[in-house]
Amino acid sequence: ELGHVKFTDWPAFEEAVEDTDVPDGLVKRMWDLFENAYVEPRMAADFGLEDEFRIVNENILQNNEPTGTVSLDDAIRFRLIEETHPIGWFDDLMSSGGLEFLTTEDRETFEDTILPELEDHLDTFLAEDDPTVRPFIVVDFVESVVDELTDGHSEPVLDLGGNPDLGVNPDAEFSESETEGIDPTEQPGEPEQ
Repeated sequence: ELGHVKFTDWPAFEEAVEDTDVPDGLVKRMWDLFENAYVEPRMAADFGLEDEFRIVNENILQNNEPTGTVSLDDAIRFRLIEETHPIGWFDDLMSSGGLEFLTTEDRETFEDTILPELEDHLDTFLAEDDPTVRPFIVVDFVESVVDELTDGHSEPVLDLGGNPDLGVNPDAEFSESETEGIDPTEQPGEPEQ
């Protein structure tokens, strides 16, 4: 996180978010992933932290290895993780290995629309050393693919990759059978032993 203190410009990010109509949460997630791809190699080089980053990230990623199907949001995340940590998730997804897109349409959307935009914006982002410019590159990327990612919702509807800050659309309505037995005022208690 100290790398973000050195390389990331939060006021520029806030300004970039103010200038867009896309959901803040979506821009924030993407910016965080893009910034990690920028910051981690520079921190490793500047402070000789290559081994530390590799060990910590291998442990984190190994304990969160995805299985089954993944969302479009996950596919972007895998590509950006692959930039600094070549662990094979993205290659596995793209080669139809153990990971698959939710639908054939999602695969086509990702390959035909999202991935070309992602690669173009990622190249521009990684080459940009001005931290006041980088957030606007991410906003431009998100604006170019927001319709594909949100599918008409304010946030991604599914997250099968275990990322806790995604989740379901907060404005979604649920049927009575889906909420039966749930007390929205109940606070979580101590786990049963």
